[in-house]
Amino acid sequence: MGKGEYGYVIYDGDTWYTLYDHVERMDTDIVLSLAAKEVANWDYAGIAQRLDVYETSDEDVYGTKIGSVETPGRLYQCRACYSSYPHPPQELAVCRCGRVATTEDLEEKEEE
Repeated sequence: MGKGEYGYVIYDGDTWYTLYDHVERMDTDIVLSLAAKEVANWDYAGIAQRLDVYETSDEDVYGTKIGSVETPGRLYQCRACYSSYPHPPQELAVCRCGRVATTEDLEEKEEE
């Protein structure tokens, strides 16, 4: 990247997907809106997944997390604190209260 150029990537916990590369710095809200459109049709085995969005530059090659977006799908329902959440970008689906979810914690499938 050249001086003053930025990149925007989506991270799913395993793979980095380039959203934009070698562009002028963009407003965070615009980047997150474009990232949400990009992942609107992604399928993570029917489970909603949270994907982190990072901004990179020559000065910050590892990137800085600027937000996250979600793919469509079923959410986990925590049996400890009753919150609903998508699969985070890590191997295990862990609620913010610390409880690790299982497939039994997924919302019921809607009948079509």
